[in-house]
Amino acid sequence: MAIRAPSQSRRALGKSTSTSHSNSVTIYPWALLTLSSISMNDERILSKLEEHDQRFSGIEKILISHDERFSDHDQQFVIIQEKLEEHMVFLRENMVFRDEFNEQMAMINQKFERIDERFDIVFTYLDQQMVILKRLDEERLFVNEHIRRNTDDIERIKSHIHLV
Repeated sequence: MAIRAPSQSRRALGKSTSTSHSNSVTIYPWALLTLSSISMNDERILSKLEEHDQRFSGIEKILISHDERFSDHDQQFVIIQEKLEEHMVFLRENMVFRDEFNEQMAMINQKFERIDERFDIVFTYLDQQMVILKRLDEERLFVNEHIRRNTDDIERIKSHIHLV
């Protein structure tokens, strides 16, 4: 099908210029303007699409770098999570929780109560011993004084009897 420009007459508007060419089509001037603007628009659209493709390529590179950074961060999170799990195992094995601590303190307090009871018994016994020792000490003083007096009396008696 051949495309040819129409004649300038008004009669030619809307009609084919040649009947011998059955395959030819008449293109009006306004159609040429439209076709050229379409091709210009196509070129603009294609150039814009190429610009967008370049932008998308740049954005894709940025997103790929972000993905790499995210995968690095994911690995760091995995490492940190493993460390936290190790710490939790350590804490469970080595630390005492509040209930366990309270139970142990109750046992220690019971032992100290027993020890306190024993100390009370020992101190009571020691107090009794101190009372006995105090009494013995006082008796010893009185006995020593009595012995001294008796010795003096004996010396006096000896002097009277002339045994000295």
